[in-house]
Amino acid sequence: MIDGLITVAALSPGLRVADPSFNGKEIVAGIEEAAKQGVCLLVLPELCTTGSTCGDLFYSQTLLKASDDAVRKIVGSTTSLQLIVVFGAPVAFGSNLYNASIVAYNGQILAIVPKPAAGVFASYEGEPLSVELFDAYTCFGNGIRIAPSAIPHFVLAIDDFKTPSGATVVASPISEAELIGRSTKRRLLAQGFTISNTCALVQANSGEGESTTDSVYLADALIVERGKILSESGGMSGKLVIGQIDLQVLVHQRRLEKTFPLYEEGCLEIPCDLVHAPSSLIRHIDPAPFVPHDPVRLKERCEEVLTLQALGLKKRLEHIGIKRVILGLSGGLDSTAALLAVIRTFDVMSLDRGGIIAVSMPGFGTTSRTKSNAHALAEALSVTFFTIPIEKAVVQHFKDIDHDPTVLDITYENAQARERTQVLMDLANKHGALVIGTGDLSELALGWTTYNGDHMSMYAINSSVPKTLLRPILAHEANEADEDLQAVLLDILATPVSPELLPPSGDGTISQKTEAVIGPYELHDFFLYYTLRWGFGPEKIYRYAVKAFEGSYTSSDMRHWLAVFFTRFIANQ
Repeated sequence: MIDGLITVAALSPGLRVADPSFNGKEIVAGIEEAAKQGVCLLVLPELCTTGSTCGDLFYSQTLLKASDDAVRKIVGSTTSLQLIVVFGAPVAFGSNLYNASIVAYNGQILAIVPKPAAGVFASYEGEPLSVELFDAYTCFGNGIRIAPSAIPHFVLAIDDFKTPSGATVVASPISEAELIGRSTKRRLLAQGFTISNTCALVQANSGEGESTTDSVYLADALIVERGKILSESGGMSGKLVIGQIDLQVLVHQRRLEKTFPLYEEGCLEIPCDLVHAPSSLIRHIDPAPFVPHDPVRLKERCEEVLTLQALGLKKRLEHIGIKRVILGLSGGLDSTAALLAVIRTFDVMSLDRGGIIAVSMPGFGTTSRTKSNAHALAEALSVTFFTIPIEKAVVQHFKDIDHDPTVLDITYENAQARERTQVLMDLANKHGALVIGTGDLSELALGWTTYNGDHMSMYAINSSVPKTLLRPILAHEANEADEDLQAVLLDILATPVSPELLPPSGDGTISQKTEAVIGPYELHDFFLYYTLRWGFGPEKIYRYAVKAFEGSYTSSDMRHWLAVFFTRFIANQ
C-alpha cells in the first residue's frame, strides 16, 4: 500500500437458488479475478452460497451440507492470496441456524458474524466466542473487527451499522428484493452512513438469480467513501465493481472531528498479516476540487459563497456602525467579485448602493480594456465611482527615493500597489468608509500580493475564496444579470489575470500575465486544496495531480509548479 490507498471490490455473482455447487464455482471465479486485479478486500452478497430465497429449504440437511462444502471450497480458494473475502452463507451452530457473514483470508475463516433474526434464522446477542466450525476454530459473534497489521488505519467491520466508530471500512453483504426507488434509498443510506461515521462502505446485493414469482433482485454492488460513490455495478450480475479507498482521507477527517474513540468497548479485534502491494491510482481525481461539476450544485455553491460573504460583511458593518465601503475597482476578476459580494451585502441590509465607493486608479500598466470595464461595471451596478490616476504620484515617489522609472523592477511594481492602498485608506478616512480588500485565497497562499499594499484592507471579503471558484461565481452572476451588466461581466471573465503593474504591449493589451509568472491557478488551487483540506504531502499531491491533469500538463511541468507552490506557500505563512 502507498499513500493510504487500498483497492477493494464488491461482486454480485450469477447464482442459482439452492445450488451451492454452482454458486461456489462462480464465487471462486470472482475471487480469482479480484486477486488478479490487485484487490485486498472482496465483498459478496448475503447467503450467496445458497441464494437467499430458499425459504423452507434452509431446513434441508442436504442443502446445508452442500452449502458447507461450498464454504470450504471458497475459503480454500483464498489460500496464498493477499485478499480478504466476506461472503454470506447459512451456518448451523448448536441448535440454531444463522444467516452469517463469513470472513476468509489465506485459507482460514477469521470470523463468522451472524445477522439479526429473520425468517428461519436465529439471532445471536452474546459476546464473541471461539467456536469450532468448518473443521477449525474461529471467532463467532458480533462486534468483530479485522485489523491487518501491515496496513495502517485499515480496520474492517462486518454488518455493523450501529457502532462502527473504530472501523474505517464496513463490509455489507445484503440480499434485498427490489422495489421502485429502493436502489436510490440504498445509495442515500450508504452515503449518509459513511458521512456520519467517516468511513467507507463496500456493499454487495444479490442479483437476478434470486428472482422468484414474488420479487425481483437487482445486482446492486457499490463502494462508498465518506458520502462519495466511488464505483457501482448498475445492476449487472457478475460485474466486479472495483474502487480505491483513501484511508488517509478518512483518518484525517476523524482527527478533525475528534469524536472517535481510541478503543471500542465490546469489540474484538482480530489481527491478520494481509499485505497490500502498491497499485496504480485508479480512483477518479477531480482536477477542480473547489468547483462542483453538476450545474445545480454549482449554482448552489455560488449562491452559498455570495450569501456567506454578504452575511459576514453585514455583521462587520453593523458592529462598527458604518454604512459606507470603498474598494479599488480595476476591471479585473478579483475586484469585480468583491464588488458583487458588497452589492449583495448592501441589498440584504437595504442600504443605498451609493454608499459603495468604487475607485479606479489607472497606473503604468492599466489597459483601456480594464479601465473601461471598471467604469461600465460601476455604472451598471449604480455605485459611486471615482477615477484617480496614480502615475504622477508614483513618478514623484520615484524622484523622492531616487529610483530610475525606466527600471521595471519590483520597486517599480510595488510602488504602484502601495500608492493605490494609500489612496483607498485616505479616502476611507475622508468618507467614513470601510476599505474592502479584493485579494483571494489563492493569491494569499502564494504570497502574490504587495506587503503594505494590496494585501492590506479593513475587511478582506475574498480571502477564503479560491481563484478557480471566482470565475464560476462571476459566470453565475452574469447569467442572472441584465444585458448590459452581463456583457461587462463576460468580458471581465475573458480578460487575462494580471496585476497590470508593467506597461502594456505595443498593441495596448496586457503584457504582464500572472499565470505565466507563478503558474496556472488550476494547478495551484488543486495543490492548495489537498494541502489544506486533507494534509497531503508533496509526493501524494503530485501523484493525484498526474492522474487529475493527465493529458493537460506534462509530469515535469507539474513537478515544477508543485515546487513553486510549496516554496511560495511555506515562505508566506
